[in-house]
Amino acid sequence: MEKINIKDPTEISEWLPFFRKENIPVLILGAPGIGKSESIQSCCEEDDTFVDIRLSMMEPPDVLGLQKLQSAAEEALRKYALARELVKSYRNIGQNEKADELEQRALKDLELAYELADEAPVKTFWSRPSIWPTHGKGIICLEELNTAPQGVQNTLLQALGSPPDQDRFVGPHRIPKTYYWCATGNRKEDLAHVYPLSSALRNRMVIVLCGNPNVERWSIWASQNDVHSHIIAFINFKPDMLYAPPTRNDPYSGFPSPRAWSRLVSPMVKHGINNPDFFASAVGEGAGMMFHTFLAKMKDLPDIKAILEGRAELDPKKISTRPSLMHVIATSTYEFVARDTRLLPAAVERILPHLKPEIAMVFATLIVRNKNQKVFSAVRSCRPFLSWINQYSDVLNLS
Repeated sequence: MEKINIKDPTEISEWLPFFRKENIPVLILGAPGIGKSESIQSCCEEDDTFVDIRLSMMEPPDVLGLQKLQSAAEEALRKYALARELVKSYRNIGQNEKADELEQRALKDLELAYELADEAPVKTFWSRPSIWPTHGKGIICLEELNTAPQGVQNTLLQALGSPPDQDRFVGPHRIPKTYYWCATGNRKEDLAHVYPLSSALRNRMVIVLCGNPNVERWSIWASQNDVHSHIIAFINFKPDMLYAPPTRNDPYSGFPSPRAWSRLVSPMVKHGINNPDFFASAVGEGAGMMFHTFLAKMKDLPDIKAILEGRAELDPKKISTRPSLMHVIATSTYEFVARDTRLLPAAVERILPHLKPEIAMVFATLIVRNKNQKVFSAVRSCRPFLSWINQYSDVLNLS
């Protein structure tokens, strides 16, 4: 099976628009919790609907719908009732001619069904599951595709094999061609209890193997998604702790991943928790203990806001041999500047010169790649910052 290999989940947003434009389904395989789904969702346009379908929780009837028996007369009555509601709506907005035409057509269909009621056979219908959109446009993401049973996978063969310029069908259910289809899954080595994919299913999608997350790119994402700055600082201090694969030795222990740090640990830190057992339950014993020790040192963190406002000074001697503290100073400074861009010149003058260049890179990367227009304008117009960043461009590598 030929595959595309990408280094980092954030690369998904760089090439997925091409596959969407050509309507080519893609299956992205990677470790759990690294941000595959978030990267796909980031490709949605402003008026898109993101349809997140968790296949691992489904059986074939959840995808195809429940079967029911219905005669032609019953179906005609159902359609007639809908037509009557539509007629009322037309009359309410003054479109009487349209209402009259629809009413006459519905009556003729009802008369025909009545005449054939005794001889028309009873047919099997599938109720339409609510997961399938009927209008609009967007992205349908089939989450955890290879943790779904074989029967569920088979229900999707028709849809994934449809020509790119036509509507797709899941059984009898039409899905507008304005929706792009893609899927995610885990690999066997991720201990995720995956099922094999049939050759028929693999032959309908482009297979992409996704590498583990990049610390720099994750830090940018985290800074823009309310992840606590102490976690960002810790990950930049200990890059190997952003993601570590689960082990077979203890199937019930947590392991570090972008999802665990942002969704589990960050709320703990925001509530003032510094309990190694709590952290270990989320990211594993090793990462949890290291993060606990890291936070314990934060009692020596200087008053960043006071320094930026000129009410205090940063003592270089107290931080020169403490890179972990420097990382927290860098991310904390970024948070203050992102909230009040008027503090950017003060950051350049009073804090950045006292940080090691490779640690100052963390601040520079976050502030330069902040998507907020106000922050972007402030960076472009701040001469002290532009002069400083040019001085260290060989170290910062912000191209």
